[in-house]
Amino acid sequence: MTRGDSASKKDLAFLVADAAAPVLGGTVVVLAGLPPHQLALILGVTSGFFLFTATGDLLPDAHRRSPGFGVSAATLGGILLIGIAVRLASI
Repeated sequence: MTRGDSASKKDLAFLVADAAAPVLGGTVVVLAGLPPHQLALILGVTSGFFLFTATGDLLPDAHRRSPGFGVSAATLGGILLIGIAVRLASI
């Protein structure tokens, strides 16, 4: 995020907000009590946006900066973890 520079207060505030957003979002979804078909729609849209962002910007940049096996392994590990989470959620 800082590209090697020291973090400013603005950077740290963004990181705190970024870390809190999933927790806050999950809490809102649980408290809203949405039906499963609406949750599936929300998850699909959110996942699609993330994949669009990742494949268009994040992954190519990560591979360019670190062309080794690590980025590919982390990507595959993330896909595997998402698959496990989906399987566990359907139990």
